[in-house]
Amino acid sequence: DISKLIMNSNSETRWGNQIGTILLPIFYHDVNSDPIQFVRRAKAMIDKKKLSLEAPVTYKFAHFLVSRFGPKVSGDLNYKVVCSTTFTLSNIVGPKDK
Repeated sequence: DISKLIMNSNSETRWGNQIGTILLPIFYHDVNSDPIQFVRRAKAMIDKKKLSLEAPVTYKFAHFLVSRFGPKVSGDLNYKVVCSTTFTLSNIVGPKDK
């Protein structure tokens, strides 16, 4: 049982979802543009952002909001960001189908 593992664990590993945000602009292209060039440009941009402090800083900011103002304010801000976002990716595992 996972709850017993969490409660009996003496390790310093953190449990739970750790969330950070990276915001990327959307580039529109014309019909004659090369799709591979678009993918290369997007990959270069994402690689640069992964090396930046954007995701860890947004995580620390969200942690600060929750600790200082509570989950309601943090949830409202997160809701506004998600509603203003065109496309979202997540690596959080969803429920397994039976």
